[in-house]
Amino acid sequence: MIYDTLNNLPNYLGMSDNLDAVIEFVMARDINNLPAGKTRIDGEKAVVTVSTVTPQVGGKVPFIRRDDHLTLETDLEGSELFEVSLGEFSPTKPTDEAADLTVGSDVFLNCFALADLVVRAEPEAATGLFALVNNITEAVRALFWLPGEAAPRAGLWYPAYWEDVEESPAHILLHTFSGQGYHYRQCFLNGKFLCAEYDAIFPEGHAAEDRNIMAMLCFDRLRWPWNLTEGAKAAYTAFLKANTGRVVARLLKAQDLDGLKALLALDVLDAAAFAEAAQMAAKADNAAAAALLADAEYTKLSAKPKKKRYDFDF
Repeated sequence: MIYDTLNNLPNYLGMSDNLDAVIEFVMARDINNLPAGKTRIDGEKAVVTVSTVTPQVGGKVPFIRRDDHLTLETDLEGSELFEVSLGEFSPTKPTDEAADLTVGSDVFLNCFALADLVVRAEPEAATGLFALVNNITEAVRALFWLPGEAAPRAGLWYPAYWEDVEESPAHILLHTFSGQGYHYRQCFLNGKFLCAEYDAIFPEGHAAEDRNIMAMLCFDRLRWPWNLTEGAKAAYTAFLKANTGRVVARLLKAQDLDGLKALLALDVLDAAAFAEAAQMAAKADNAAAAALLADAEYTKLSAKPKKKRYDFDF
């Protein structure tokens, strides 16, 4: 892509016959007086199109390369402000495939109500998840869920984090990150999720994090235990046992009976947790959830061996 002014157009003569036709056309007239619509130049060599467009605001638009023709663009009225990045270039499929949709990595920037990102790939595959979650500072969950499968392969939570930028007296920008969410978002290499690095963050510190989100993080790692080590499993289980009420509350709010069944299957609720969950289900007027909890509690308590009683008569 070449950025220049119309005054320098003659410098590009000789690069292409069709481009020469456009340059000579532009130089020979006042383009501000061109009619709206399309004007053909020298038969089928080139087409001039005058149209009104609205610049896209706040989002990164993918670069489009057209292999069959060149495009010369200029603003007749108004102005545009745009950025140019010298980052990696990843070719996509041809733009004439209507089924394809290409979006920038900050497509969900400032989407504060976003709950889940569903990645239609295996957890070990290289994806664009790294770019997406690093443009979302709020808590969000990513589900690696292949088409046609009944459940995700893995569920990963990325807690919220905050970034502060301060300028020092020497005019040096100092970046400060608050929250483990930033570190969770760095667990990628060449687009591939790093499971061991992700799980290693939890024992390092979660006291300052949102305990509701951390409880869900533990639950989903245990629920879909992709590449989960015994050490990580123990840490997640211990935290979940102490915070089952937080998970139950979220599942009841979502009316997620499958999630409640998965939680009960993990066998992390004790008598006090069952009592708390039963109260929540009653308050939510969720009879189905109350029945599930009652049945699970009865099954768990009845499975305990009964104490033997000995009578001695003298």
